[in-house]
Amino acid sequence: MSNSNNIPPTRVIRGNDTEGATRKLDVEVEVEKPAKPTMKIDSDTPLRGDKSVNVDISKDTHFNSAAKQKAQAPDVKSEGKSSKANPPKTTLYRPGAIVEAEATEPSEDTDAPVIGWLVIVDGPGKGKGFSFSYGDQSIGRGTENSLVLDFGDTGISREAHANVMYDPQVKEFYLTRGGNNVYHQGNRVPGNGEVNLQSGDNILLGGTTLKFVALCGKDFDWNDTL
Repeated sequence: MSNSNNIPPTRVIRGNDTEGATRKLDVEVEVEKPAKPTMKIDSDTPLRGDKSVNVDISKDTHFNSAAKQKAQAPDVKSEGKSSKANPPKTTLYRPGAIVEAEATEPSEDTDAPVIGWLVIVDGPGKGKGFSFSYGDQSIGRGTENSLVLDFGDTGISREAHANVMYDPQVKEFYLTRGGNNVYHQGNRVPGNGEVNLQSGDNILLGGTTLKFVALCGKDFDWNDTL
């Protein structure tokens, strides 16, 4: 028989105790309800009294939409970088294949004609060569020099240790010294003078020996052909 008034059921107690013959007993049945998803808010948590309140976000369509978009959005930080999921591509070339070289900026003074060379034949940087053109060419370790000999020989001055020049009027090469000693063919170059350079001559700066090779001279000069 249904209880239309929702009155808790009764239990009859039998025995000698007649005081509680028909005592009602309230029966409470706890039904476990499913937990609602909540989001913990740290800094802006709404307060109720002195206690924080968990906000139910299960029905927050704005939050669910934003979370879905975030899950589907690509990781911008990982773009352009290699990772386990996106390793860098490896290009293989077969032997003899023609590989197009990357474009490089043209070197300075490409229009200046070469009139001679200085080649390191002994000392640090042995085998290195330097071409030069008209005008006074300073030689030293510093980058401000026309010919930079920075290969570890500290006996070479940073500023102009020596100078080489070509005189197109007489079609001759000359060597002058700076503050440090310079030797030409084993002889010390005077501090206030200059010596004539011939193709094949040796020049000693610090512990480095340079061999001079001339292109221009009595037999050929660019000014005669330009």
